[in-house]
Amino acid sequence: LFFVGAMMAAHVLVPLCYGCLDESRSTVVSQTYEEHRDLFDCTLCVAVAAVLNVAANIINREVIAPHVPEHLSGIPLLCWSILIAIAMVGLIFRKLDRLLAKATTYLFLTSALYVSIYPMDTFWLAGEQCIPGGPNISPTFKTAVAGTMSAVFGILSTGLFQGLMSNWKFRPCFWLTTLVRCIVGLWDVVVVMRWNVGYIPDEVMFLVGGSIIETVVLQLDHMPGVVLTSKLCDRTAAASTFAILAACQNFGSSLATNLGSTLIPLFNVQLKDDGPCNITYLWAVHVLGQFALPLVTVIFTFILIPDARMSDGEECFRDSNRVHTAEPVELNPNGVSCKQATAESVDATEAAASEV
Repeated sequence: LFFVGAMMAAHVLVPLCYGCLDESRSTVVSQTYEEHRDLFDCTLCVAVAAVLNVAANIINREVIAPHVPEHLSGIPLLCWSILIAIAMVGLIFRKLDRLLAKATTYLFLTSALYVSIYPMDTFWLAGEQCIPGGPNISPTFKTAVAGTMSAVFGILSTGLFQGLMSNWKFRPCFWLTTLVRCIVGLWDVVVVMRWNVGYIPDEVMFLVGGSIIETVVLQLDHMPGVVLTSKLCDRTAAASTFAILAACQNFGSSLATNLGSTLIPLFNVQLKDDGPCNITYLWAVHVLGQFALPLVTVIFTFILIPDARMSDGEECFRDSNRVHTAEPVELNPNGVSCKQATAESVDATEAAASEV
């Protein structure tokens, strides 16, 4: 089927190869590369790190794991994750502007420290032979109903952010989203321990926790990072800057999966469709990986995130010497306060609009 689909999709290459598109052909612009060499180098290194991470997973599974005790099979992967995370942070601070590097590092750490517990997909769907009295929700419900609700609330969360949080300071935004994500982690603990039985149906627990709340929180957690990056990036290389941001967050999620692969065998959690299953300490994996570790990122907000509002002008984030701190910046390069600079920017925009 793959080859049939590939052949049917290959026709899109015909107009591309014969130059039938309206866009003019572009060439490699060496001057642009030289001007933003650090950005391009950083992007390349993140891509290489992602490939190395895949190789590390394969080597650990096929070569190392068969020769170590099962509960310790994830330790080599944990060591690799720590080393590559340190290297990634060092690279970010070496190649990027300091304040941008701090923001990117924070977003990378928030992704890496929210551990991905992949057996939960099996937990929700597992039958009686695996988990007697377990949720055993329908795959149709999980993909259709929950998927639809997730998409709807993902859209609504954008309006919620714009209407409620767009004038907040960056730090409280991240505090709130981190706290709610931790609550979602404990929400799953309630289901794992079966404390909801007789009170709240499993379908409702899955719908509210995994589909609605988590989707809204992920969106609300993502948007302040995008706003912050937009205020810190070089306007002539905005696309590359956002690409680095997305790449670092995605790579952080990959490392979070590595952490999950370490914790799950360490706590002897076993979930298989056909059994046997062991979820005795699955609750502990949730508490450690989706509550305790994410809370650590709150400390990083005081170090890596500027104490500024999302509505502040760009002048509030930089001084004339391009030396950046995470402390509140009261004056912009021209000696004007952040609030005054932002107000003047708004007044200038309104004046220009009235003239038009």
